[in-house]
Amino acid sequence: FNKNFFIMKEKDILPVWNLGKFFAGIDDPSINETKLALSQSIVELNQLKSHIPKMKDYDLLSFIRKYEQIVEKSHNLMNFASLNLCTQRDNKDAQIFEKRTEEFVLNIFEQISWVHEEIYNIPIEKKYELLQSQKFKDYQEWLTYNLLLPPALSTAVRKAVNKFSSITNGWNDLYKKMTSSLNFVVGKKQFTLDEISEVAHCNGNKEQRDKALKVMSSE
Repeated sequence: FNKNFFIMKEKDILPVWNLGKFFAGIDDPSINETKLALSQSIVELNQLKSHIPKMKDYDLLSFIRKYEQIVEKSHNLMNFASLNLCTQRDNKDAQIFEKRTEEFVLNIFEQISWVHEEIYNIPIEKKYELLQSQKFKDYQEWLTYNLLLPPALSTAVRKAVNKFSSITNGWNDLYKKMTSSLNFVVGKKQFTLDEISEVAHCNGNKEQRDKALKVMSSE
């Protein structure tokens, strides 16, 4: 944990959460401001629906950053609500706040669920360019999953993760566990998702790279 995230007092057995890093409390006016900003961002993002496959690199990068901000703010809301409830399990106001926040956040994710399908439908030649581009180096893991993992599977995984975990690290761990059993066949050889991703990113053998991308996109 970050040392600024909690405060350990001498007589405490457990840490006292310092949730001020998120919000001052469940009545903090900035919570509603965050919700309003998220709702507006969703409206703006949804105006770009059906445009992703044809976007230029600059526009796509801008889109991904907007998407990232929506996800980050949504997670902050959910994390705050969950951790706040952990500190006062019997508090009815905290319970109601956590439930309403969860409903709000899940609705946000539902409204942006179309993004994966559009990313996945980017032409295969463009997929390779994006995976190799230095412009998108900060988003390589996100791009790999969204470009190569079928949306139907991704939706099922995300629903399961949202049900059991609202923490980003937990999301990543569970997502990887649930996709670890995926196998892809190129020629006569089987690959795991991580292995075939390495092949798809390989600069040395264009034929193998193209085969890997086609197999991953068609599974």
